[in-house]
Amino acid sequence: MDTAYRSFGGEVEASSTPTICRLPDSRRHQLWAIALHIAIGLLACVIQWFGHGIFGNAEFDLILALAIGIGVAFNRVETSWLARQIGKDRCRDAMIVVLLLRLFLTDRQETALLVLSSKFRQSIYMSERNVLSEAGTVAATQGDVACFVKLVCRQAGKPFVVDEFKTDELVATGRATPADIAAMFRARGITYHPKTQATGAEVDTSLSHWWRS
Repeated sequence: MDTAYRSFGGEVEASSTPTICRLPDSRRHQLWAIALHIAIGLLACVIQWFGHGIFGNAEFDLILALAIGIGVAFNRVETSWLARQIGKDRCRDAMIVVLLLRLFLTDRQETALLVLSSKFRQSIYMSERNVLSEAGTVAATQGDVACFVKLVCRQAGKPFVVDEFKTDELVATGRATPADIAAMFRARGITYHPKTQATGAEVDTSLSHWWRS
């Protein structure tokens, strides 16, 4: 899920430009609303990052706001100081180059690597086999099982019995210790299954790394 999300961020920024450019002029002049949207998205991102277990979810609103802003800026670039100096077409070309570089340099480009990298495809096939192997072990385990990789328990047909976010919060807030959590598992007959094999594409997923290799 995290992999898809990170790739989604760059694609939203790049794909928003033609969408925003189709907005009528009567809507595009409301730049203050867009600026407010970006500011709120940035504030929400910063506040959420102080929380625990947030990860990339904190950036979602900010990414959408920036995507809208980029689209409007692309469409109205002729009003900028730089466009008056070098021309609006060159400014738009520069924006496109920057967006392409942002996509190229990001560390999450699974969609492109599925086509370009045989090593990445091989890691996907290996991960699939590992998940099936781990699931077989879990399926043979008697009683409930809490898997580090949730997909393994799901493939094994085991019910979801542990909310890891809740248990992590109990430990983080001092309301329980790791030993307390382990004791709770034993008392409820829950077996913990750790991650013993790679169950995801764990090679470098950036295009820049693929290009260098």
